[in-house]
Amino acid sequence: GGRISLKKQIKNHKKAIKKAKVPAQRLEQCLYTINIGSNDYINNYFMSKLYNTSSLFNPNQYAYSLNLLYRTHLKRLHRLGARKVALFSISKIGCTPKMIVSHGGGKGFAEEVNDAVAIFNKNLQDLVKYFNKKVKGAAKFTYVDLFSGGDPLAYRRLGFKVGDKGCCTLSSGEELCVPNQPVCANRSEYLFWDDIHSSEATNMMAAKASFDGPVGTPYSIAQLVKQ
Repeated sequence: GGRISLKKQIKNHKKAIKKAKVPAQRLEQCLYTINIGSNDYINNYFMSKLYNTSSLFNPNQYAYSLNLLYRTHLKRLHRLGARKVALFSISKIGCTPKMIVSHGGGKGFAEEVNDAVAIFNKNLQDLVKYFNKKVKGAAKFTYVDLFSGGDPLAYRRLGFKVGDKGCCTLSSGEELCVPNQPVCANRSEYLFWDDIHSSEATNMMAAKASFDGPVGTPYSIAQLVKQ
């Protein structure tokens, strides 16, 4: 399906809460989770054959520009009533099968991709600190770190055995699954579902760590919802 920008999603949210007449005190109890940014790198900055972004901005400049947009959208979301917000980092997308082939020479992780993403994540951490310190209205923001422990080698120690290819059938040069084609029998051992997206088993592990584990700063999601 098509991608919906964060700006459009917030606009849709505004229409929905207005139509449903959701009271402000109910919105203050809601948990907002946002996990964006991967496509800005995979399908834009590091896709130089189609986009000239990497020739216009160095990694620091690009991360800064994304951060400015992010801040604007989050301020708008806060004005609509959001008070408990979890912002997820970008994971180590340089370790995905697609980026290993396109930017890692097919042999190792694409470190230039991970390095660029690390800059974005640092800015995101600073953005969380900004909102917790500067924004009025009893808002609580937390940063969920999917990057630091996201090395496939670390996942192997947790029982995952396949980290260099996806579980489903792919056509040559494609990153998404071919419909109605075989998938791996032992999908719980695969880090990736296709050439770019993590598997359900990987997502479940990340979700548990985010909810009550050590990857949230300054709150785990479990702590955030109790604020």
